[in-house]
Formats: sequence, structure tokens, C-alpha cells
Amino acid sequence: MKLTFWYVLILGVILLVFIFILYESFKAFSYRDIDQALRTIASSIREGISVVDERIVTPEFERPSPLNDVFVLLFNPRGELLTETPLPYDARGVTLALRGKDSYANFENGGREFRAYTLPVHDEEHRLGAIQVLTTLSALRKALANLLFLLLALTPMFLAVAAIGGLNLARRALAPIGEIVKAVRLIKTESLDRRLPSISTDAEIEDLVRTLNGMLEEIEKGFLREKRLTQDISHELRTPLTIIKGSVSLALRKSRSPEEYVATLQEVEREVDHMIRMVNELLFLAREDDLTQQKHFKPVLLNALLEEVCLELLPLATQHHLLLCVNLPEDRLVVLGNSSSLERLFYNLLENAIKYTPSGGKIEVTAERNGHQAVIRVKDTGIGIPREDLPHIFERFFRGDRSRQRGGFGLGLSIALAVAKSHGGDIRVEDSTPQGSTFLVTLPLLGEK
Repeated sequence: MKLTFWYVLILGVILLVFIFILYESFKAFSYRDIDQALRTIASSIREGISVVDERIVTPEFERPSPLNDVFVLLFNPRGELLTETPLPYDARGVTLALRGKDSYANFENGGREFRAYTLPVHDEEHRLGAIQVLTTLSALRKALANLLFLLLALTPMFLAVAAIGGLNLARRALAPIGEIVKAVRLIKTESLDRRLPSISTDAEIEDLVRTLNGMLEEIEKGFLREKRLTQDISHELRTPLTIIKGSVSLALRKSRSPEEYVATLQEVEREVDHMIRMVNELLFLAREDDLTQQKHFKPVLLNALLEEVCLELLPLATQHHLLLCVNLPEDRLVVLGNSSSLERLFYNLLENAIKYTPSGGKIEVTAERNGHQAVIRVKDTGIGIPREDLPHIFERFFRGDRSRQRGGFGLGLSIALAVAKSHGGDIRVEDSTPQGSTFLVTLPLLGEK
């Protein structure tokens, strides 16, 4: 209804503007035709004028067909009528004509409106007087009034027809929207797998349905991801809480020696530290998911950052009897970002490589410029990643061996991906075989995004 109301309102305004333009145009054209007829009559009379005994003598003339009431008045050089007549005349026009200027004028007399054209009459030596041709405007006024009445009378009928037609068209056009609303209302949290059916052949409606289905798909993925995350967090917390509960219950069951109480408290402390580390990593992930932190990014020299991370992990690699090689370019690779987050990204990748590379293996870190991007590869000679695990390795709490042994949360690669995404980059597995894996990280260079 609101759409139809605005449609009719705008249409009404347009019609009023159209009526005004049409009325004024018809009026202007009518005056132009009358003026041309008056000028033609006056000119023809002036050409036939002759002077006899100082009096103006005119021939007979025919009135043009558009004008029924045409009157001709002649004036002498003093501005006096040459013949007596009850007709009014335009005195100002006569004055101007005696000065050599022709003019048009409207004037009223006895409730009648006249249109007058006054033309000077002269020869090469003398000013003979003036001719004034006038006609009544009654017929024109009546025609204009009838036209205006007709247009204003037809406007409400036209608007009524337009309103009915617009209402029907709006209902037909919005009917698919109503069906979409009904279908969306039926989708609940337990039925997020439902999709909207194709209910119209209109391209716009189809595009809307596809967009809403895409949004529903993303909502379903997010809901399932959060549900799985909650389950994984619950699973991860259950083990340390169970250990703490068992240790405390066992210690309280009977009196223990100070050494046993200390051992119990140490066990509780280890489990609490384990939970704190997991919570800290989840908080780090939440911070990386918040894109508003990008306003605090600063230029970071990747060359120095990679070298620092490798030096930090060199003792761990040496402890595992691994060779850690770093190959950095001579030109500066500068990105806009958070240095601590980027350090965490590469720390997790290298730590993961050290963890899954057997003793005597090799880990190689290379960086290079590729167009507007910095490309960093972390290659190892480890055990590789099973093909069935590749689509899931960046999911939170995913661990390839599917075991729940202590020592890791399955968040390392998730954090690495979140950091890369928050910096406008990406991370993926470029190659993985039983002889090793290669992780590829791309980051946009500063000023070249």
C-alpha cells in the first residue's frame, strides 16, 4: 500500500506539472496565432491606405477565419478617432504608434477582454496616424477554461486507474518476497540446512534467493563451526579438570605426607597451566579475528623478523638433531602488520615442522618477492600430512593423528591462518608427501596491496 501511495502521489505531481505546461503552451500558441492574424490585417490595411482631402481612406478587407470579431480603428496624427465608435481602444498603443512604435496590449471594457495591435501609418514625408486592430478574447478564454476543466476532471480518474493498476502490479511483484519471508521464518537453528526454493523467474528475485541461500550457508557453517569449537573446548577442559578433581579427591581421602601434598599441588599447577595456555591461545585467535586491530598496524621488516624467529628456535632444532636453514633475499621485504602476531605465525609453522620432523632431518625457510607479495616457504623433511587430513589441518582443535594426547591443542595452524588472513595474506600447504611438507605463506608488501 505504501509503495502504491508514493507511486500515485508522484504520478499526481507529474500530471499537475504536465497540465500546467500544456495549459500555458496552448495559451501561448493561441496568443501567437491571434497576434499574427492582427498583424496581418493591420499590415494589409496600411498598404491600401490613401489620403484624400487629408483623410485616410481604406479599402475593404477580409477577416481571417480564426477571428470572428475583428475591429479596425483609424487615428489621425493627433491621436483622434477618425470615426465615431462605441468600441474601446488601447490609448497607450496609439501613443506609441504616433511615436513610430507598434505594440500589443490586453485590456478590459464592460466585462469583455480585448487583444489589440497598434501599427503606425506614415509615408516618406508625413506621419499620417495609426491603425489599431482588436479582437475579443472571449472565445479564447472559454477554450482555455474548457481545456483546464477537462484536464483537471480527467486527472482523478487517471490517478484512480493508475492506483488500481499499481496496486495489482505491486502485489504481483511483491508476492515472491512474501513467499521468501514465509520460507525464512520456517528456518530455525535446528534446520539451518534448509534452503529457499526458486519461486520466481525474475532475475532480481532469483538473485535475492541466491544471495539469501549463500548467507544461510555461511550462517550454517559458522553455527556448526562454533558448535564444534564448543565441543572441542569442552573435551579439552574435561581432561585437566578430571585430573585436578581426581588428585584433590585422592589427597583428601586420608592424611598425606607433606611430600605427597606438594606432589598433588604440582600436578594441579601443571593442569591449570595447561588450561591457561589454551585460553590464551583462544584469546589470541579472537584478537586476530577482530579486523579493527588493523588500524594499529605498523611497517614490519620480514627479513629481520624471520631471522629472529629462526634464531629463537635454533636451540630446539639442535636439540632434536635437525638442520635449520634460512635463505633470505637481499632486498627488504616490508609489510604492514603487527610484529608479535607475525612472529607467532612463523613460530607456529617452524615449531610444527620441528615437532614432526625425525632426527637428522632438515627444515628450510625461504623468502622472496613475487610481484606485490612476499612469499615465504617453510619446508621440512618430516612425516608429511595424510591426504584425508589436508582439508582440515587449519581447523581449530584439529590434530592429524586423531589422538588426544597431551602437549598440544591443535590450534597452532589455526592461529597461523588467522594471522595471515588478518594481514591480508594467506597460508596453504604447497606440497605434502611422506618425505616432507611445504607450507607457503603470502603477505602483501607495504604500499603494493
